[in-house]
Amino acid sequence: MINFKGKEPAKVSPQRQAAEKLLQQLKQTLEMEAGRGNITIGHFLTARTSGDQNAFAPQTQAGTGFYTLESVVATGGMGAVLKAQDNNLARTVALKVMLNSAAASEQAVFSFVAEAQITGQLEHPNIVPLHDIGVAADGTIYYTMKLIEGRTLRDILKDIRDGNAETIQRFPISRLLTAYQKVCDGIAYAHSRRVVHRDLKPDNVMIGEFGEVLVLDWGLAKVLPEPGQADTEEHGGEFSGPLPGAGGDTMGTMMGQVKGTPNYMAPEQAEGRVTDIDTRSDIYALGGILYCILTLQPPVTGGTLEEILTRVTSGDITPPTHFNDKPVENPAGKVAPHCPDGTIPDALSAVAMKCMAREREHRYQSIEELQADIAAYQGGYATRAQDANIFTLMKLMLQRNKREVFMAGAAVVAIFCVILAFLGKVKLSEIKAQKALAEAKENVAKLQATAPSFAAVAEGELRKLQFTNAMANIEQALSLNPTNASFYNIKGNILTSLQEYEKARKAYEQAKEYNPALTEANRSSVVLAGVLRDNTDFKKLKTDNYRQLYELMRDQGRIEEASLMFARFAAGDTKIFDRFRDSLAAEGIKPELLEREASGEYHLNLSGQKIRSLKPLTGIPLTTLNLAGCTDITDLSVLKGMPLTRLDLTGLSGVTDLGPLKDTKTLTELNLRNCINLLNLGPLAELPLKRLELPGTRMTDLRPLAAMKTLEWLDLGASQARDIGSLTGKPRLKWLNLEGSKVYNTLDALKGAPLQFLSISDTKVSDISALAGMPLVTNLMDKTLVRNIAALKGMRLQHLSCYKTPVEDIAPLEKMTSLRYLDLRESAISSIAPLAGMPLDILKLADTAVADISPLQGAPLNVELDLSGTKVANLEALRGAPLQFLNLAKTQVASVAPLAKMPLKILRLDGLPTQPDLNPLWECQDLEHLAIPFPSPSVVALRQLPKIKRLGYNVPLDLWERVTTPKDFWKDWDARNR
Repeated sequence: MINFKGKEPAKVSPQRQAAEKLLQQLKQTLEMEAGRGNITIGHFLTARTSGDQNAFAPQTQAGTGFYTLESVVATGGMGAVLKAQDNNLARTVALKVMLNSAAASEQAVFSFVAEAQITGQLEHPNIVPLHDIGVAADGTIYYTMKLIEGRTLRDILKDIRDGNAETIQRFPISRLLTAYQKVCDGIAYAHSRRVVHRDLKPDNVMIGEFGEVLVLDWGLAKVLPEPGQADTEEHGGEFSGPLPGAGGDTMGTMMGQVKGTPNYMAPEQAEGRVTDIDTRSDIYALGGILYCILTLQPPVTGGTLEEILTRVTSGDITPPTHFNDKPVENPAGKVAPHCPDGTIPDALSAVAMKCMAREREHRYQSIEELQADIAAYQGGYATRAQDANIFTLMKLMLQRNKREVFMAGAAVVAIFCVILAFLGKVKLSEIKAQKALAEAKENVAKLQATAPSFAAVAEGELRKLQFTNAMANIEQALSLNPTNASFYNIKGNILTSLQEYEKARKAYEQAKEYNPALTEANRSSVVLAGVLRDNTDFKKLKTDNYRQLYELMRDQGRIEEASLMFARFAAGDTKIFDRFRDSLAAEGIKPELLEREASGEYHLNLSGQKIRSLKPLTGIPLTTLNLAGCTDITDLSVLKGMPLTRLDLTGLSGVTDLGPLKDTKTLTELNLRNCINLLNLGPLAELPLKRLELPGTRMTDLRPLAAMKTLEWLDLGASQARDIGSLTGKPRLKWLNLEGSKVYNTLDALKGAPLQFLSISDTKVSDISALAGMPLVTNLMDKTLVRNIAALKGMRLQHLSCYKTPVEDIAPLEKMTSLRYLDLRESAISSIAPLAGMPLDILKLADTAVADISPLQGAPLNVELDLSGTKVANLEALRGAPLQFLNLAKTQVASVAPLAKMPLKILRLDGLPTQPDLNPLWECQDLEHLAIPFPSPSVVALRQLPKIKRLGYNVPLDLWERVTTPKDFWKDWDARNR
């Protein structure tokens, strides 16, 4: 989901009030573990060291659950969207719930679940990702989605209509059309899965801060029946939403059997003709969105719902270009301030009207046809919907080729002048005429010479799988040079990937006509002839045909296209899997290391294998690859074009070039740990990396990281990184390790980052003021020069380590009730007063000047307390504490009476200058490890402690396994005390 930006305060609706009430109720159920049947990772990590099996039981108190709810983001229909923290994965998510699950009808519950399941199956860059679906302890149904910063298309168009200069500048029609094409990409993917949205409108299109475009709200989506199957959705029914004039909103989504938003609803949808609703109904709505982009208002408006529906069903829609002749009401003084010359283009107006034709047969029959017309406009060509005359075509040609036309015109003028001069001087005229003719031919040749550049762009777009752009460029190349065989071959490749096999074969045949020796076109034509012969449904070919196309593309080096084709059949083809394994076995690689998921994704783990080359992997569309420890590998060129999402190159010291990964637009996780000869991260700059590990590398130039806006996890531990300025403005960076790096002084580059984990241990950092306001959960700053921790005030830290730092004042930690682990060993502190009442689990104060521990009175210290080397003498504050590990070595303690009945398992009293009476420890029946001062005659009272495993006078190197066993201790004791 998208996180809406702040707007003017609005009246709180009943739905909003219900959502706020539900938010508070859910905090009692969704924020606890009990009822889920399992526990959180944080709970597990704490429980696994306790030794108590009951510690693993789900907890019922608030704050222990899988999600922490924060606020209401939006409401609508029967649901609400909440902002929440995923406590297992430490990320912010959007959580959608039903407002009243218990009282909801079976149909309502089914629709809510269906929305989640449909959205979850539509994995596409332009469709919001769904993470999880579940039921809270009180029966509330919910699901979680991605949370992104952004704005709705409706808000953007409203700002343009209101004359907002900044928005008009940021969102000209060219950028809006690019976003519109992405919307079309997402819906086209959904259509390929037989899903129609049924509620497309500007409100449901989100544009993120970094160019992301997402189609939202699939609550009314419908899965179309397979050909020949009956539609299970019933006819009839009425709108159940409020009518205009009764507090309703005609721009809102109407529920009931007639579903959708009236202003953008296709006629068949408005008339309740359920069986007639198909992909062309979405195309109608896409036309409505384009209409709104052009005119800044919906295609159909009216005072009542009945009026709007009448206009929709009758096809009464005013063409966008008619607004060019109306009085200007826009504050910018133009009809369409975001369009060229401030007016609505005829071509786009025609496209919108074709989309919204009343009869489905008169609309575009597929989204690809619609996108082709949009691309034609963007490329300066006439659209098919426009039905352009010769004058329009000439105008567009002039606009596309202004320089060439000017030169040709100049040539014509020159020729005309020559003819006039001919009347006076025949010889001179002849010379000038020949020169002008030569210049004209030269200009035409120059114009034709630009054709290869268009073809090159088409091939580049094809490698990116941007088929619409690729087709527009190759058509331009062919218009300039219609006899080039290679151009037709490229066109055939594009059409093959678009599954338009008849048109593709025709293009290959044209390539053969102009160059019979073009082997690629010849082989492609033969393979497609088999496809056309063996199949009737070209959207679902026979497996053998898919395999032939895949192998054709792979052999021709069309790796990206091959990967796409492979995805269309891999899940159901076992022969290709066996073939891949056989090819690995032939090269001495264990075939069982290659695994395949049911979805068709391939994973290969070669960690630690003795291989010298990656050539055996050629053509295998791997999703994940682990090469950790394959130290003989030096060349990554085989990985070029693979659909990798995760790649581990740990320890590959021979790798020096990451160039083959440059165009791996699917790669999200990359491990380069100890790749000591890698010095250039440049090829990674444009990749969508979320996790990047660089520990032990020698790279000092981190500037390529500046372009990585998707980074969430970055490890620079023990690296040569010194300047982290390139980390400025990382909106998603949540985990950062700088331990042992060369970073020094300040962390200003991190200001405003959403970090939850940060380690600057073992660095020369002295100023952490830039961390103020961060959502840090874990902060490690051991062995740094940090003295002032005021920046931590108000944080919700859970883990803080300041071991061996000059920190003196811990007042900023006061009332930090979230803190569970605090390490202040060998720091400069002398008072722990700010820790009073803090629910710590682990506290380490060893070798500090602390003498008074009374602030710990009543604290639920249930794991560990380290007071070794301090001046502490009185333990009364610890009486009744549920400690399991207590270190009092080298303190001034004279009495251990307050420790009686503690559930201690480990206790260190070695090195005490006193000889305390140990009799009270008999009541610590759980003791397993005990170190005492020498000679401690009262230890004899502990001879029968039931669980004791180690007993001695010191703990060498803090290793309990070096401490004597009770048997050896008492043997020595008896020998010395005869």
